[in-house]
Amino acid sequence: MANYVDYFDSKNRKEIKKIYNDAFPKNEQIPFWILKLSSKSSNTIFKEIIIDNKIAGILFLIFDNDIAYLMYFAINKEMRNKGLGSSILKGLIKKYNTVILSIETKEDSISKKRKDFYLRNNFYQTNKYTKQNGVCYELLCSNKNYVLTKDKLINIYKKMTNSKLLAYLINKKFKLFDVNFIDNSNKI
Repeated sequence: MANYVDYFDSKNRKEIKKIYNDAFPKNEQIPFWILKLSSKSSNTIFKEIIIDNKIAGILFLIFDNDIAYLMYFAINKEMRNKGLGSSILKGLIKKYNTVILSIETKEDSISKKRKDFYLRNNFYQTNKYTKQNGVCYELLCSNKNYVLTKDKLINIYKKMTNSKLLAYLINKKFKLFDVNFIDNSNKI
């Protein structure tokens, strides 16, 4: 059974940062200090995942009512391929009616494996994409009937912080509130 500990209550902060830095390419990372400050928002969760008294992974989630955007999710390398990631995703989908996430659209084996993992775990292709900091992402969703629009995505991103200054910094660097949104759902 997984236990979730808020970042600021964790005794493993250095390990949380290491998992984050190891799991995500630099060009896909929001600076760690921004995640920490954003986690103080009433609409975000930044937690470590503990199993058998060991840090098993991390997640950073932005939520709005029954919709959640899984911005960062990583399982510790030593604990992968044991069903833990699938179990956590099932719990998130059960808790929130709709879970959205983005994955890079690179055509390498790691990206393909990551996408297959999410598709096996009840996520669907939305045929919607974003481009941020030169990286193209495909948006996946756990609710086949949810219609994701640019405005809905921007609204979720805006929930990342209650601080106007931090929102300004996030948008200036990452353009989250002026996202390049591509909808290919009508072209199928």
